[in-house]
Amino acid sequence: QWYQRRVRGTPETAIHYAKKLAEIAHSYNFDGWLINIENILNADGVNNIQIFLQCLTLESKALNEESSIIWYDAVTKEGKLEWQDCVSDLNSCFLACCDGIFLNYTWSDWKLKLTSELCLGRFKDVYVGIDVWARGCVGKFECHISTEKISEYGFSVALFAPAWCYEQTKPNFSAFLVHNNKFWNLLQPTCAPKPLQLCHNTDYVTNFSFGFGRKVYKYGFLLFLESWYNLAKQDVPFINFIKNEHFEVSISDQDAFEGSTSLKVE
Repeated sequence: QWYQRRVRGTPETAIHYAKKLAEIAHSYNFDGWLINIENILNADGVNNIQIFLQCLTLESKALNEESSIIWYDAVTKEGKLEWQDCVSDLNSCFLACCDGIFLNYTWSDWKLKLTSELCLGRFKDVYVGIDVWARGCVGKFECHISTEKISEYGFSVALFAPAWCYEQTKPNFSAFLVHNNKFWNLLQPTCAPKPLQLCHNTDYVTNFSFGFGRKVYKYGFLLFLESWYNLAKQDVPFINFIKNEHFEVSISDQDAFEGSTSLKVE
């Protein structure tokens, strides 16, 4: 509805709100925007959304060269609400206007092949969707099967709803950690987190906080025993879990020096 009233109106309003969103992202240190329009558009609307995407991408890059504007695969160049599950002649115009496209989840092998032919070499800018809940795709603890197939084409991955790990175990926090560790470990070969980039002579300090827990420690002493939630305290959502024949690394809530969690090495 907001889009119908604002961006869809005229090229001028599209440019105006694109600049405002770029300023908001810069002010609040966002990485960028995922633009998801799930409305039927007329010809003017299709034209204006492309102007909006181009302006938002340029304005965002001017403020932060690392910004990223991603388009979600829903509307076609004809204005129809028809998810393509691939890059096609019907949605490639939107990819051309921004940094990448987030493909819908119900893709298949032949659609990945078609995408590789029509993405104009922008393989890493194509984010192939995976619904962790496995609605229309291979998901849950088999998400790695999907990421392995996606990696064969050199595409990026867009994971939707990884909170599945928590939803399946709540309110058992310890069980959630086990599920969460298992989930990300399985993805490690094809979907590993980016390594930390530290400046020279810069210390890195972390207490491995998820931004919530069941108790809080300070200097190794238990301060209080009750559930808490504060994402401002989040430190590392997940880490490069390491497995080999000698040891295994994971996050544990059984004990901590600072906060609620600690690094467990077995």
